[in-house]
Amino acid sequence: LSVPSLGKVELEGRLQAAPGPYVLDLNMKEKKVTGNEYDEMAEMDGVNFRENHTTRLNVVAGAVSSLTPGGLRIRFARATTLGDVVVKFGTNSLEVSGDRYREPWAQRENGIGVLTLPGYSALLTSSTGAVSGSGQSELRYTSEQGKLVDVVLPVATVEVKLDEYDRSYPDAEPASLEVGEDRMTVRDGSDLRGPPAGKQVVPAGPNVQLFTRVGYLRSAPQVAQIGSRTVFVLHRLEVDDVEIRDARGAVTSVRGSYDVTQKTANGRASVVAGLPTHTGLDLPDGTYEVTSTANTRPGKVVHTETVSFP
Repeated sequence: LSVPSLGKVELEGRLQAAPGPYVLDLNMKEKKVTGNEYDEMAEMDGVNFRENHTTRLNVVAGAVSSLTPGGLRIRFARATTLGDVVVKFGTNSLEVSGDRYREPWAQRENGIGVLTLPGYSALLTSSTGAVSGSGQSELRYTSEQGKLVDVVLPVATVEVKLDEYDRSYPDAEPASLEVGEDRMTVRDGSDLRGPPAGKQVVPAGPNVQLFTRVGYLRSAPQVAQIGSRTVFVLHRLEVDDVEIRDARGAVTSVRGSYDVTQKTANGRASVVAGLPTHTGLDLPDGTYEVTSTANTRPGKVVHTETVSFP
């Protein structure tokens, strides 16, 4: 605690002062943050303060005047495994980032806690669109002396179901599960960060969109309703090398490339193009046309096949 004209006072400390009103200013240590638009921020337990907050204490002659800070805890109903969330108080006065690759508080059962002075009042909003179990989009917060305010953020569950696959056919275009700006691959062996998707706990709210990405094909965005369970089912397509037959009838396999288009009500939509053969893709339900091509000495060889899922 910093008190103007008295200097810094340690928490749980005591000092003598002349009677009168004092302004108490709660400060946190400064920390250099690389790559952030703010060069220096005060930090406590992973929470970034962009403004200090103050309260008043009246010192009475012949008496002990005391102040007990309050507390604020932000946590998810269940520890999350995917998805980032930003919680803001007022106008950039306090911002909590929950990206699992930078701030791990969203993965902790008890969330994150900060110290507050009595009378600190702000409006809490969340980038996910929900800040309480009832789905409110905002919450009025006022700190009280010696009182802990517990803010519980709602969650939803997302699951990706996959076919078994032959690891000798690596992913040509990895599919990923995306929540906000956070994403993870749905299988091992991808260059995307993180483990396979499987079943994930994500922040709930109307602004959370979940979708799989396969090349340029995306399923319709879905809203992660509070307590809901969303299941994505993907099917494995593995494309062999192109077979060619010579004049003597002998068959050999040649590495080539393939294109995939999806049949739609309006015609066809390109999914991927120019991928190397002997690779695989994870695709949602639909009917697809696979065209594989190889250049050989006699000329170009083209094979076309239609596949449907499920």
